[in-house]
Amino acid sequence: MSTTKPIEHETITVKEIISKLRENKNRLSTMEAEARIAIDTKEMAQMGSSYIRIEMPYSIEMSIRGPLGIPLVEMKADSGHYSIRDFLRQEFMEGSPDDLNFMGLPFNAGLNEFLELMLGVVTFTDTDIDSLVEYRIDDGKYYFEIIKHGMKTANWVDKDELILTRQVISFLNADYTIEKRFEIIETVNGVKLPRIVHIFSEELGGSISIEYTDRKVNLAIEEVGNEINN
Repeated sequence: MSTTKPIEHETITVKEIISKLRENKNRLSTMEAEARIAIDTKEMAQMGSSYIRIEMPYSIEMSIRGPLGIPLVEMKADSGHYSIRDFLRQEFMEGSPDDLNFMGLPFNAGLNEFLELMLGVVTFTDTDIDSLVEYRIDDGKYYFEIIKHGMKTANWVDKDELILTRQVISFLNADYTIEKRFEIIETVNGVKLPRIVHIFSEELGGSISIEYTDRKVNLAIEEVGNEINN
């Protein structure tokens, strides 16, 4: 059962929470990782191991392998171009990332949002404070709601780690929600990141789950590759 209480006895403001979330994200420059991944969408249904390399702010290289290391999907994207090779369907797609719905998610996710989802970090802006409608404690976490651009965003932030652990987006003119869960917070080379990322929409159908098994952050790419392979 959810328990709530007013926020008047707390000393931290939502503006300060958002600042801490932004500071943590800004510490991240590169990530190279191995992960277990499960994708279940209208466009793709795959489960396997994944290699992920991200260079901030706008570059990702990702592959998904099935049993015995069989290649399933390879993707590269940056701010100007993307390419996806689906080995099972024998399809190759490329174009502008503005035209791509990454991994067939059941909602519009551009490159920046997709990178944030993969990393388990979410960006808030200073103007979000002006759209704040509620701030309280819910189940021992800081909880705040923002209504902006036809969306209500409910956010749960761990009080000790000051990291987002859950976000639910409701569209005011639609009958579906998008939920993001970020679990098992770890500090990797000074950056707080979730080990498990889960994104889903029950109404639309479709989900992506990622569990990182090994990752290195903020190392030179050549050095990171050596660390992962050793």
